[in-house]
Amino acid sequence: MSIRCIGAAMKARRRPGFTLVELAIALAVAALIAAFAVPSYRRQIARGHRLGAVTALYRAAHELAARSHFEPPDHELALGNVPEQGAPVYRLSVRAAPDRGGYVLIATPVGEGPMRDDRCGSYLLSADGARRNRSRGATGAGEVRDGCWTMR
Repeated sequence: MSIRCIGAAMKARRRPGFTLVELAIALAVAALIAAFAVPSYRRQIARGHRLGAVTALYRAAHELAARSHFEPPDHELALGNVPEQGAPVYRLSVRAAPDRGGYVLIATPVGEGPMRDDRCGSYLLSADGARRNRSRGATGAGEVRDGCWTMR
């Protein structure tokens, strides 16, 4: 057997595929993309949940305003969940407004849900249109936080 024959036999045995270096580069690129994409995805999901809560509050306020005789309860009255189907993210409730008369609609994050540690906390919408946020564990309503009620 000649040298030329041995070289041809070695070339024939070479299998196509990835080298270890090519595989490491591909994994590094995938990790870099994931490092930027995952936090952005989570922010968009949180914005969607917040938008669902705000929409449900305004819808409930519209329905209550359409009723001619609505007496707000002395205690907090549950109205339902957001979203209506699937695992709940926010619980909707209504209670009497302590200082203005009328009512306050509340969207509270579910304790086991994805929004439990959200910086916006609970959403409060009064009968007179006042909007507030309440942090988890707080009793009073705080100021409106930037980015909570608007989708900018």
